[in-house]
Amino acid sequence: MAKISVILASARDDFSLIDLPTTHLFQPTVESLQKQIFRDWELVVVDGLHSQRKGFFDGVGFPVKHLPPKNSPYLEKGYWAICDFLNTAVIHAEGELIVKIDDACEFSEDYLQRIWDWHTVGAYPLSLVNYYRGGEVARYDELTRQYLETIARTGSPLLEGDPTRRMEILDRMYKAGQAIEDSRLKLMKSEVVKAPWTWAYGYVAVPLDVILDLNGWDESFDQSKSLDDVDFGLRVSLSGRERFVIDNMLWAVENFHGPVSEKVVWNRGRPAKCNHSIMRLHQKSRIFRVNTREFTQEELEFIRKETRRAPCSHVRGADYGTNETFDWWASQVPEFDLKKMREEVCERA
Repeated sequence: MAKISVILASARDDFSLIDLPTTHLFQPTVESLQKQIFRDWELVVVDGLHSQRKGFFDGVGFPVKHLPPKNSPYLEKGYWAICDFLNTAVIHAEGELIVKIDDACEFSEDYLQRIWDWHTVGAYPLSLVNYYRGGEVARYDELTRQYLETIARTGSPLLEGDPTRRMEILDRMYKAGQAIEDSRLKLMKSEVVKAPWTWAYGYVAVPLDVILDLNGWDESFDQSKSLDDVDFGLRVSLSGRERFVIDNMLWAVENFHGPVSEKVVWNRGRPAKCNHSIMRLHQKSRIFRVNTREFTQEELEFIRKETRRAPCSHVRGADYGTNETFDWWASQVPEFDLKKMREEVCERA
């Protein structure tokens, strides 16, 4: 049984790294994992394109579980379903520590060792991120500007919003030629800082028993995009575990990449809700365990109203879906117990 399960959710096409047309999406990650000095770990990949990539990880030299996502009503309709992917990984993970990474990433040979060292003292380490384009440090120019504007959209990449406003914000943040860096770095006053839950996005390491206590990532966030990771950090904090740290010696490199494959996320409908509204509900009601019941009518009305006000409204939150779309989303929210699902997997093994 591995000490660490590295989990990776992916649904991008094989050769989707920008300015690296012959480099497979998973190649930088696999090469980084092959060099790790910490050896007691496994990789769990939940892949929206699993059927066309069977056998990709054969012979990589480390334990891999390469899996399709479990059933999701949102994924079946061609919507975003990242939380379903992550919870699928948790169901099959064996490690006592879950290390969540993103696709198109790479990291130093001591990456997992540093994470494990933090785990042994009871901390939940977050990774800082450097951004690369074409194998080099990404710098602010027109191509990078367009790329960042695209991924800066909240709610859904299909949402219109106000691109001029987003461009103005980016132009204030970066000067021409400036390296694109993690915004959290500027806020660090020392080499290691206790991190607020709002910083818990992207690359995070949390013990398995904590994730099971929370019942995983909230699948009501699926159908539309964003904030699932920050909400996870919020709920870790609400559960009484304010243990996030950022170590400026713990870095990942994320390569600029194309969007999620249209073979997986193909629905062009508007999102039913803004995910910030669900996170606000969790914060207001101090809800940390999720995926266990339907929303009450009072909660649904709160989500609907919050979707129509800032910060959701700046991306045309008032136009999110129709009542029919909203009602369908609410009726489909999955209910399950991750611990029991893990037990069922073990029984079948």
